[in-house]
Amino acid sequence: KMEERKALLFDKTLKNKYFDRQMRIPEWKQEKIEETKALILGIGGLGTNMAINLVRLGIKKIYMIDNDKVETHNLNRQTLFGKESVGKKKVEEAKRILENNHNIQTKIKAYHMDAKKEWKKIVEIAEKATIIFNLIDQGEMWDMAVNSLGLKLEKPVIHGGTFQTMVTVDFIKPKGAPCIGCMNDTWKTYEKKKIEELKKITEMEELKIERDETPIGASHIGVASMCANMMTTLYLEYIQKEEEEKEEEQQQETTRTIFYTSTLELMKWNVEPEKSCPFCQQ
Repeated sequence: KMEERKALLFDKTLKNKYFDRQMRIPEWKQEKIEETKALILGIGGLGTNMAINLVRLGIKKIYMIDNDKVETHNLNRQTLFGKESVGKKKVEEAKRILENNHNIQTKIKAYHMDAKKEWKKIVEIAEKATIIFNLIDQGEMWDMAVNSLGLKLEKPVIHGGTFQTMVTVDFIKPKGAPCIGCMNDTWKTYEKKKIEELKKITEMEELKIERDETPIGASHIGVASMCANMMTTLYLEYIQKEEEEKEEEQQQETTRTIFYTSTLELMKWNVEPEKSCPFCQQ
C-alpha cells in the first residue's frame, strides 16, 4: 500500500491533466466523480459555494434550481455573484459565471422556477440525478418532502443549513432507515393526510406546504463556505465507500454533523432509527 501511494505521488503521467492534484490522493475515485449528476436545490449562500466545488471536482452534470433574483444582501456570502449580478435571476447568473470562470467539463442546467409549484418537474430532474443537495430554507416540512423523494427514488440526500455561527449537515442514505424523520419528530404534529401525501411524493403535481416562520438569516462567507465544504466532504466519502458497500451489501450510515465556527467545536453522530417513523419504516 505504501509503495503504491508513493508511486502515485511521483507519477508524471498525470501531469498537465485537469484533475492531476486530486487524482494523487490515495483511493481517489475520479471516474466515479465524473459519473455524478447532482441536483442542487437552492442557489444561495450554500448552493453557490456547492456548485463551485462540484464543477471544480469535475462531476458530469449539475441541475440548479432556484426561483429568486440576486439581491444586495446576498453578495457577502453568495460567491458566484458580484454587484453587476443584482436584479438578475440567480440560476442564470450562476450558470454564466460558472461557465466563464470555474467550469472545466461539467454540463450545467439552470432552472428558474418555484420548486413547490413545479414539483412534478423536480421529480423528473431528481430521477436523472445520482445525488440530491437540499439547500432551500423552507422549513421542516420541505425537508421532509425532499427526504421522502430521496427515499422513494433511492438517491442519497445531503441537507445543509447555517444560522449565525452554526453549521448543520445531514447525510441521508439512499434507502431504508434511518432518515431525517428519525432525527426530527415534528412530523408527529402533522395531520395524517399530510403524512400520507408525503409518502406519495413522486405522484404529486405540486407541494402545498407553507414556509416555516423563521427569523431573517444571519450568516457570513466563512459559515456558508464551511457548510458547502462539509457537504462536499460527505459527498466524497459516499463516492469512496459506494463500491465497497455494494460488495458488502451495506450502506453508508445516516449522520448528522454540527459545527460551531466560533469555537471550532464539532459533533457528528450516526442517527438511530425511529420505529414509528412513517417515512423510512414502511
